[in-house]
Amino acid sequence: MQKFYYLDANAIIKYSFFQEYLDLHSQQEDGVETVRSLIKSQAGIFYCSNFALLECWHTLLKKYRHTEDCKIFGKTSADQRRSIELIFKKLRKAVKDSELHIDTTPLTAHILVTAQKLTYKYGIQKQTIDSLDAIHLALVLELSARNQQSITLITSDNRMIEICGNESIEVFNPAK
Repeated sequence: MQKFYYLDANAIIKYSFFQEYLDLHSQQEDGVETVRSLIKSQAGIFYCSNFALLECWHTLLKKYRHTEDCKIFGKTSADQRRSIELIFKKLRKAVKDSELHIDTTPLTAHILVTAQKLTYKYGIQKQTIDSLDAIHLALVLELSARNQQSITLITSDNRMIEICGNESIEVFNPAK
């Protein structure tokens, strides 16, 4: 039986071409090679959502807008802009060409209601869960139901990992 995975934005950024720019400045994010090896091994089917890609764009552009962080993309404004555009282009191409073997999962009203319920469930218990994480978790639960088998969430986010334990969602933490 084939294994199913869901990549949250954290995992997609680890896979993305952004890491090459961190390497130029002797910065390394834990789990990058683990995520890349897993995806390239074609050891399963890898899901993400366009929502997760949007979250990646937001995270990378946040670094790009920040005066100090943007220096990892190049010395000049023109270099920085070319670099960020190249990262986006490569990531869009990887998804479009199925290089990542990713199927996209649409956000439906049902998924958003499930995310609201998760936000309330953990928020009322005074656990930290933000709306973006709740949507990722709702997507994993939906995919598990649709495929009638558990989906493994790939994430390094400790808050998400804790909630996954409570929700009986399998986790693969590439940073460990």
